[in-house]
Amino acid sequence: MIFSSADLRVSGNSTTTRISYTNTSGHVLAKDGLTGTWYDEYTNPSQYAASPYIFLIRTGTTVSGKAGLGDSWITLNGTPAADIRISDGGRITYTNTSGHVFAKDWLGGTWYDEYTSPDQYAASDSLFVIRLGTTIYGKVNLGDSWTALNGTPATDVRVSGNRITYTDTNGHVWAKDGLTGTWYDEYTSPSQYVASGSMLVIRTGTDVQAKASLSDAWVTINGTAATDIRANGNRITYTDTNGHVWAKDYVYGTWYDEYTNPSQYATGAG
Repeated sequence: MIFSSADLRVSGNSTTTRISYTNTSGHVLAKDGLTGTWYDEYTNPSQYAASPYIFLIRTGTTVSGKAGLGDSWITLNGTPAADIRISDGGRITYTNTSGHVFAKDWLGGTWYDEYTSPDQYAASDSLFVIRLGTTIYGKVNLGDSWTALNGTPATDVRVSGNRITYTDTNGHVWAKDGLTGTWYDEYTSPSQYVASGSMLVIRTGTDVQAKASLSDAWVTINGTAATDIRANGNRITYTDTNGHVWAKDYVYGTWYDEYTNPSQYATGAG
């Protein structure tokens, strides 16, 4: 059951991977691993999100979910939804039509009304962060109290695994591991940066630099001029000025010239 693809997504890593795509007729197809069976999950949902363990759709204001791709859909939300997200594991979040951000862990978990109309929020399996104006708050468990985190005024916040990053109003990119970790002033005004739970990568012009531990020195890693960078787990990818997509695992891995000018690409965590 393979049709022309209009959108492609991958979540997970080399051992647990979920691949999904929307075809040109609006069908959302998904399978687990390269050799798994394709399932025609839904046609023209308002939105969908997938992790290796959970598949979500939003149809209008209703959120439905399942674990196995061949399972029946289960209605999840108690208030009308406007947006859905899922972490790389099992943390489900949605914003309702009144601006409340709800979150729960796994399909059978308890919903928590986390905050109303934050300026920004981001969630991983192990962290939940929000930005209110220029202040960042975080928690680990969904029922915990919020803890103020940042020392300088923030304009953007992100989270991946146990790693929190934010950009402040002066362009500094700060990062730390865990709620109680040490903040590191990593770089000022890079052209682009991406973070995973185990990698931090920046692009300055056409140069790519990376590190694993936040206290490490930056290492220049690219051999051709870069225009875009991505990181997922231990896997780093970049597109160069000639359209080549390069990929490697870890800072000191071997680069592979994967493809030139694909319409779209997505990769798991390596």
